[in-house]
Amino acid sequence: MVAFSILALVLVPRGIASPQNTLVPLLTCVDVNTNGSVTAHFGYTNSWTNQVTVPAGKPNGGGENWFIPDPVDRGQPSHFSVGTFQNAFTVTFTSATLEWRLSDVNGAFDSVIASASSARCAPVPAAGVDSPLPVLLGAFGIGAIVAGRRRLSSRAVSG
Repeated sequence: MVAFSILALVLVPRGIASPQNTLVPLLTCVDVNTNGSVTAHFGYTNSWTNQVTVPAGKPNGGGENWFIPDPVDRGQPSHFSVGTFQNAFTVTFTSATLEWRLSDVNGAFDSVIASASSARCAPVPAAGVDSPLPVLLGAFGIGAIVAGRRRLSSRAVSG
């Protein structure tokens, strides 16, 4: 029985027995602002089975969660829930590039780099004259006013 157990340990490589869990930063998209600054939308994927905590700042014996160039803490999360989150936070910057480095207890870090040439975010439709939203809201509001007046006038006639 002991010989069988030893043989099983030799034949099954450790790396295959369990998949590696990771914490990976994502760059969702960027907005290039009219003043020349760039707003980067960051997310992450946590493939662990539990929330992972990595304090913001340069590593000092733990995981990495910091930005290049300084400041290293730009409001990024330090608690990472399980799953993939595409738009977890934004950072506005004026340098040519912005790099977010992120790792967990495994020690190897991943990074993403944002710049003005990164994939652009989809434009959000403005609620202006060219948007159908004000027209729909206006029609709904007028319809509600007319319906309310009809109820009041029918009460006056019957009362």
